[in-house]
Amino acid sequence: MGMGQGRRQEPTLETSRSAEINMFNHSAPSVHRRQTTWRWGALSVLALILLISACSGKTEGASSSVASTVPTAAAQSSVTPHRTTATTTPAPPPPPFTITCYIGASRTFISLEQVWSTDEQFSLCSVNMSPTYKPTPNDLAAVELYRQFVPSETTPGALGAMLAICAERFATEEDVLKWEPPVIQGALLLCGAAPHAGLLQARASKAIIDDGTYVIGQSMAPGTWSTKPSVRDCYWERTTGAGDIIDNNFVSFAPNGVTVTIRSSDGGFISRGCGVWHKIK
Repeated sequence: MGMGQGRRQEPTLETSRSAEINMFNHSAPSVHRRQTTWRWGALSVLALILLISACSGKTEGASSSVASTVPTAAAQSSVTPHRTTATTTPAPPPPPFTITCYIGASRTFISLEQVWSTDEQFSLCSVNMSPTYKPTPNDLAAVELYRQFVPSETTPGALGAMLAICAERFATEEDVLKWEPPVIQGALLLCGAAPHAGLLQARASKAIIDDGTYVIGQSMAPGTWSTKPSVRDCYWERTTGAGDIIDNNFVSFAPNGVTVTIRSSDGGFISRGCGVWHKIK
């Protein structure tokens, strides 16, 4: 080989190490930069995740708070708005009748119970029926009894007359005897609980009579009859159906009253000046 040609130099151990050191020195900064870049990237991603989590937590809390304070549509629809409406009390219906009684001056009542509850004694009552009152079946039955005495009487007129009898709680036997038995029977249908119902019942059953002329079995029942005590100038007479006198008597004075027995075969009875007779048996 000539002197001019260069000879390839074999690498020695030292030159190899030197080369490795140089290569590491050149490559180390690049590796370090890559590691630093990945670390910053990871930290950025972690920070972003934490920020999103925090924001979503606040959003959920705010949503739940709003949901708890704002009623739902169903809740809103179930709430009925309060409306203030003016209430009016209907006027009570008019009373079916008014009763005017004379106690010195006149006094008006709207029920029989009001009349019966007063302690003031009166002598006469009249009844005015309301034009809007509709009679009950019981009322109409009473009217039919009344019409046995006065067939042409109107329904309001008959009811008014019988209710007036019901109102007169201080009626005497003489008062009751002025009313015919059918009328009394009708009145008892209207006021069976009247304070003077016992007296009305006696008249309705013809158990009391006054002076007059009676047909046995029709206007007077057979049986034993008696007057009140201390009767004066009393004349009584029993007759046959043909008018013949069966028995009679004139009593100037009877401290214990007069008693007469009427038989079913008698035709009639006449009383003058004897007053009220009571059927005792």
